[in-house]
Amino acid sequence: FDNTHPAGLVATRVQMKNGRPALEKLWQTPDSSTQEAVNRFRRHTGRPVLYTSDAGDEYVIVVEPRSGGGTLWIVRAKDGRLVTQVPLASDGVRYSKPYLEANRLYVGTCEIEGLGQGRIEAFEIVE
Repeated sequence: FDNTHPAGLVATRVQMKNGRPALEKLWQTPDSSTQEAVNRFRRHTGRPVLYTSDAGDEYVIVVEPRSGGGTLWIVRAKDGRLVTQVPLASDGVRYSKPYLEANRLYVGTCEIEGLGQGRIEAFEIVE
């Protein structure tokens, strides 16, 4: 795997430049200048889920699959500020989308190599 280039969660928006659409980077978590950005996100992530709090704040929730234990990332959507990282009991699953029902989040997980039994991990979002 790549141990040189940074990776992570990146937010962009489409801006018109010279009459053509172009992507403008808004934020990246973790910061691309850090070693954490080189060490993390070495596999395809799960699909993001957007959570809106009772106060109207929006958060992006993403599963980062990792051999030896995945991580649930929750970042504030407007600026990419890391709210929390929660270790998963298992490795996580690439490409899957967690299920969000009110303030409960359900994440499908299994061993990265797919040799073990799958499971569903449940989390309650507390504000």
